[in-house]
Amino acid sequence: MNSPNLPNLTAVVTGSPESGVALCTLWAQKELIASRLERDSFFICGNLYSLEGINQLIRTIYLNPWIRNIVICGEDLSKSGETLLAVFNSGVDDDNGIVGTNFKIEKNIPKECVDLLRQNVRITDMRRKSTEELRQKVIELNNQKMPPFTTPREFPSAPYGVDYIPSETAGYSVRAATAGEAWLALLGIIMKLGVEKKSEYGMKQKELLNVLVTIEGSGPIPEYFSFSEKDLKNYADQIVTAEKPENVSYTYGERLFGQSNQVEEAVSRLKKSFYTRRAVATIWHPADASAENPPCLTEVIWNIQFNKLYQTAVFRSWDIFSGFPLNALALKKLQEEMAKKIGVETGPLVCMAVSAHIYENNWRQADEVLNKYKKADYKFYQDPRGSFIIRLENGRIAVDFYTADGSKTQYTFRGTDPIKLYKEISQSGFIVRIDHAANLGMELYKASLAVRHGKEYVQDEELK
Repeated sequence: MNSPNLPNLTAVVTGSPESGVALCTLWAQKELIASRLERDSFFICGNLYSLEGINQLIRTIYLNPWIRNIVICGEDLSKSGETLLAVFNSGVDDDNGIVGTNFKIEKNIPKECVDLLRQNVRITDMRRKSTEELRQKVIELNNQKMPPFTTPREFPSAPYGVDYIPSETAGYSVRAATAGEAWLALLGIIMKLGVEKKSEYGMKQKELLNVLVTIEGSGPIPEYFSFSEKDLKNYADQIVTAEKPENVSYTYGERLFGQSNQVEEAVSRLKKSFYTRRAVATIWHPADASAENPPCLTEVIWNIQFNKLYQTAVFRSWDIFSGFPLNALALKKLQEEMAKKIGVETGPLVCMAVSAHIYENNWRQADEVLNKYKKADYKFYQDPRGSFIIRLENGRIAVDFYTADGSKTQYTFRGTDPIKLYKEISQSGFIVRIDHAANLGMELYKASLAVRHGKEYVQDEELK
């Protein structure tokens, strides 16, 4: 008789120790599923709510290696079932990443053990089958008695569950007052959320796709940028002039200002009509598709709004740790010089990075920079979409929306339930900053307490 070796008996429903069938009910109630099956037809029955649970499932099988069949059923709300199937159908790569997914098996569980599991344990997908079909399949598999595929083995738990934090797969946004602040913010999200993958340079990278960076203004070179004003000037000359050093195949400046002076053409267009959408400079040449070292910056576009020159730079690939600081400041210099020629102010610099990444050889330095300079001190930034004035009105909460320059709009939100008000306002499209949304939630709750207890309410002050 097999002796069940389970990390947490409360997390599973146990059946017969003689069975080699394990039921994975995903999001369906495990007790309900188990009650509809013969108790001696399965060994254990448990849920798999999250991808992290796959690591625990593998540990359980290795502790009980007579489990030779896994049956998955129930609602697959978090795609944990789909990912578990990928483990058995596609396997894992050299970094323990499940092929075809963004999830990794813990490194404490060796790849060869995952491979052995795939070779000896069968998985059956019953997610879209009826209860009777599930019952019959479990009985059929239980009748196929097989010996343990290995001796029991225990894998130590990892100090934390995942190597990276799953997030949106594309479309990130960073907005900062200066290039230095933007760089620190980018380092933070890439080191926390970046997906580890190989690169074409023989080293790993952490990467995010489609990152939009908005740099509102200028500022001095921060101490954490490892270059001087002279270094910046030397580099900027390669962007703002057509001069090309010897033994260099190309520079951004050569392609912008060279034989076809795209920058002067853009300045000319913008002088003639502030509303043109044709002020575009292309750095990428068709031949670059097969080049050994194609340009990372592919396009620069200019627009005028509010008598300000907006510059958008598109990077197909951007090394955020090593490349961003000089790139961003040099592009800002180009923008400022063009604005001066056109006779307008300088607006924000917007950079779109299709691939924003940090290479493995810079991970330690990036962490050191963040630990030293990314302080928790809160800085107030005006939400560019406006602000809210909260007041009490005849026993109700009234919230007036004002533009960023302090002009009152026609939008006022009223109610007594702070949760309903918060949902209504958050769906209005008037908030872009997370800290603004958090502050609004706190103030609405405080206003609701004032209404409930008959207290005076003054925004941004403690209740008296």
